Amino acid sequence: FMLDTGSGPNLIKESRTPKNHIIDSNHILKLSGINEYPVYTIGEIVIIILGIPVNFHVISDYFSIQSCGILGNDFF
Repeated sequence: FMLDTGSGPNLIKESRTPKNHIIDSNHILKLSGINEYPVYTIGEIVIIILGIPVNFHVISDYFSIQSCGILGNDFF
């Protein structure tokens, strides 16, 4: 994961989501300032990290970052 305290939400690419997690498509975000056009998330999942539930917004695998996701300031 890439650490980005300037990013609000935590993001994870769809192919990197745990297989036993269901993506909640009722929670979609509009991300702006990343590309020329707004990007929409696929939905939201909760992943337990070090015993703490952490919300992640799921993005397409084609999202223009090299890493599998971003830990934003919501994580910190």
